Amino acid sequence: MQAQKSLGVNFPAKFTELMSKFELGNFEICNVSFGCRGDYASELVRLNSVDEFGGKWWQGGARPANLIVFAVGDPWIFLLDCTSGAVYAWLLGDKKLCSRRVASDFEKFFIAVASTYIARLNDEVMTSAQQILNFVQADDTALSFWQEMAQI
Repeated sequence: MQAQKSLGVNFPAKFTELMSKFELGNFEICNVSFGCRGDYASELVRLNSVDEFGGKWWQGGARPANLIVFAVGDPWIFLLDCTSGAVYAWLLGDKKLCSRRVASDFEKFFIAVASTYIARLNDEVMTSAQQILNFVQADDTALSFWQEMAQI
């Protein structure tokens, strides 16, 4: 895939599989915006490159190896560790990029966000944040994130 080559990473298998099943280029769910320009692969490259004004999401010269932004929200920026497959929710004020691991892999993250959204649409009882934490295999540092997602 051209995006992997452009970014110098190998996407985790579960991320690649879901990218092939869903058109994420114009997709937002629970305030997680994957893309808004139609071509998700191009969106990934754009999000993870220095823009025309010199802007970038990382500090220093080079983007952290094997770490990419795969979606954005308000106020979250969603990072994927292409080595481990873990998903992180990052706030601009966070001292460390990967201090809030919200899912052990992209598939679990996607299922949790989608299930939360569907439950809300159908006025069903929401799964507790603790149950979501157990499903996504995250620790208590992600509890406030999942509590917020359940309320969006």
